[in-house]
Amino acid sequence: MSAIEVLNQRVANKENEQKWLVQTDYIHPWGKDGKIEAGLKAMLRSINNDFKVEEQNNDDSWDILEGFDNQFLYNENIYAAYLMAGNKWGKFQGQLGLRAEYSDVKTNLVKTATINQRRYLDFFPSANLSYEFKHQNNLQLSYSRRISRPRFWSLLPFFGYSDARNLFGGNPNLNPEYTHSIELGHLKYFEKGSILSSVYYRHTTGKNERLVFSDSTTGITQMYPVNIGLENSLGLELALSYKPWAWWDVTGSANFFRAIMQGEYLGVNYDNDTYAWTCNLKSKWTIAKIVHVQVSFNYNSPRLDPQGKLFARYN
Repeated sequence: MSAIEVLNQRVANKENEQKWLVQTDYIHPWGKDGKIEAGLKAMLRSINNDFKVEEQNNDDSWDILEGFDNQFLYNENIYAAYLMAGNKWGKFQGQLGLRAEYSDVKTNLVKTATINQRRYLDFFPSANLSYEFKHQNNLQLSYSRRISRPRFWSLLPFFGYSDARNLFGGNPNLNPEYTHSIELGHLKYFEKGSILSSVYYRHTTGKNERLVFSDSTTGITQMYPVNIGLENSLGLELALSYKPWAWWDVTGSANFFRAIMQGEYLGVNYDNDTYAWTCNLKSKWTIAKIVHVQVSFNYNSPRLDPQGKLFARYN
């Protein structure tokens, strides 16, 4: 039998992060039940990530793997302003708002002098209307536009190295997702809790997904996120809050939805249509007013993704 060759590799990853938040808010009463709110916010974030992968030679020395040695600088500055007005007319209550955000995001791979800077201005309107029925019933209709920015790890060109054949990376060219959301909900209060049921529709552009690419010659696979296209989702959400006794709290939620994706990347079609559901349950007990015991359960059903199927996950 031939001897088994042992390959030793090691990863070094040193990271430093700084965050600054400056915020001011103003509230002005308007009439009997109304108010006007305004505010400014600045969120400044910088990350310095030094990364390298080394491989051991036969003489026990270590060499850096080519392409896996760099220093990644990430700077994210977000400046926001908002204006919101709300009032109540009998059993009706309404609110309108507008938030403006200016984003300045810069990534820099120091050793290869690769700089990517994004600057963009976005506006996010919102509206909410509710009506109070008898017996503690409330009907709500809302609209909002939202943004979901890529996390730092999703922009990092290399953030994980499992082994020589499976590489997991980020994408510094990844753009944010934007979502228009419309929701109609019913809120019912009862003596020891409440239950919220709602239907929603969400239209997302710039939808990002992690795709796996394999090289049949080398046998190496690479996984990284890309902006794949748009997604429309329609769903039903349920949320329950219940307190049977003063020492026991129970909360839970469930989400049943259909997601239809239209996507394309590098000439390959990634359209996808899936049904799925998620749920979570949390129970909390207070013992002698000084000890808290909590148990939680989370479940994600199987679902299709653009390249196959995700099995159920629970914890």
